[in-house]
Amino acid sequence: MKLFTLLCLLSALAFSSTLACRCLQQHPQKQFCDSDFVIKGRILRRTETGRSQLENVIYTVQIIQNYKRGHYRSARRVQIFTASQSSLCGAFFQIGREYIITGSIQNDIWSTSSCFWNPESPSLTPYQRNALKFGYYRNSCACQVEICFPGQCAQPSRNKCVLDQSADNSCFYKENYCKKETYGCAWHSPACV
Repeated sequence: MKLFTLLCLLSALAFSSTLACRCLQQHPQKQFCDSDFVIKGRILRRTETGRSQLENVIYTVQIIQNYKRGHYRSARRVQIFTASQSSLCGAFFQIGREYIITGSIQNDIWSTSSCFWNPESPSLTPYQRNALKFGYYRNSCACQVEICFPGQCAQPSRNKCVLDQSADNSCFYKENYCKKETYGCAWHSPACV
């Protein structure tokens, strides 16, 4: 009986872990460049739609700034879809708060998930604020940021900067971006190297 109980418990743990959302951490510049939209927005409303589980929640967002396609008037609003459950990588935003929201647009439907870069605006570092405001990320999309695992890291090249996933990369995520130099792409700030 103990063996049966143990097997049931292990099966339940294995099943529940397969339902969890898993995302590889990405550098904000890569998230910016790979996204169809990058906005600063105020969350106005959350509505459950009853649609598919991957588009079950709509956030109505007032766009304060659109970093990918120029400026919108502050009255511009958009609906952003996401999954309702965190196990399906659904993004969660608090009503009334401001966020940087990144995501994809397919058939004029804006969507995001917890795998995209969606920090609350006050949590940005001064460097990240400047990277958005002055276009450091936007103007450096020709440079790729590659995240790799130990032993699988390629050498940096003319069009990419490399980060080893096993190292402490918090400085690179918070205080650096990959910039095109005359000899190719390189990390902008030597403070993190």
